[in-house]
Parts: sequence; C-alpha cells; structure tokens
Amino acid sequence: MYLTTYYFRKVQVDQKEERGTAIHKEAIAKREHWVGYAWRGFWGSVESSKAAAELPHSKGGGMAGNGERNTEERDRAVAYGILRLAVGVNLFGHGFVRAVSGVGGFVDWMVQHMSGTIMPVWVVRPFAYFLAVEELVVGALLIVGWFTRPALIVGALVMVALTWGVVMKQDWPTAGLQLSYSIAFFLLLFFRKYNAFSVDGRRKP
Repeated sequence: MYLTTYYFRKVQVDQKEERGTAIHKEAIAKREHWVGYAWRGFWGSVESSKAAAELPHSKGGGMAGNGERNTEERDRAVAYGILRLAVGVNLFGHGFVRAVSGVGGFVDWMVQHMSGTIMPVWVVRPFAYFLAVEELVVGALLIVGWFTRPALIVGALVMVALTWGVVMKQDWPTAGLQLSYSIAFFLLLFFRKYNAFSVDGRRKP
C-alpha cells in the first residue's frame, strides 16, 4: 500500500515537473520569437535607411541637384560669354578706330615707335597693316562667337608678336598689359567648352 501511494505521488510530481518544463520551454520559445521578430524589424529598417541614403539621388534631392548643376553650367556659360564679348569689343574697337581715322597714320606711328629697336622697317610696316585688319576681324568674330577657336589662336599668336616688339622697345608697362591680354586669350581657349552663347554654340548638333 505504501509503495503504491509513493508511486502515484511520484508520478504526479513527475507530471507536474514535465508540465512546468513544457510551459517554461514554451515561454522561452515565445520570448525568442518576439525578440527575433523585433530585431528583424529593427535591422530591416536600418538596412532600408542605409539603402535609401546610398541612392545617388532621391526624387526631391535629384531634382534640386540637377537644378543646381544646370544653374552652375549656365553661370559659367554666361561668364565665358561676357569675357569673350569684352575681349572682342576691345579688339574690334582698336581696329575700327584705326580704320576710321586712317590705317596709314597708325602704320606710320608704329614704324616711328619701333625705330629705336632692332626690328627693321620692312617687318614693322606690313605687320602694322596686318594688325589693324586682324584686330577688326578677330574682334568681330569674338563678339558673335563665330570660328571662336581659330580667332582665339590667331589673336593669341599676334599678342605674342606684339609682346616681343614692346620688349625690344623695353616698354615694360605695355609688356605687362600685353600679358593680361594673353591671359584672357588663354582662359577663353582653355574654357571654350562653355562657349554656349555664340554662333558656334548654336551650330553644335
């Protein structure tokens, strides 16, 4: 009788322990499930945020960025056009005044001005005639932006020749002025891709 009672009590205890263990395991499983679910949700949101941040442009940001870049490109084209126009008006004005007042007077002045140098008259006189025409033509081409590249190259080379002449004259202030013209030609040729507001820019396919 005693053994039977002990056996039933032990069975009941074992069953209670098994039920407690099962409940405990079930609670742990549920907790792990919800923790995992929360962690996956959090990590998924982090990954989504990172992916969105790594996109090249969002819709709003892309439009704003494109707008800023377009404005910058337009400003550079405007700045280039203003510099090209200023150089062109300067050159054309020189040539126009000399043509109106008489090219012969300008040629005689240059021959006299270079008389104290090693430059011979037979070089100075034809160069002076050429200079008057070159300033008129190159200046007009730069004003409208037509054949811009060859006009800039010719103008820059003529400026080198003029600089050589004033250096032979030891006219250093004028040599410095000629250097500023050379820098302007260099900038216009170097940044010619911004020559949008011009005849050449209109003729591009």
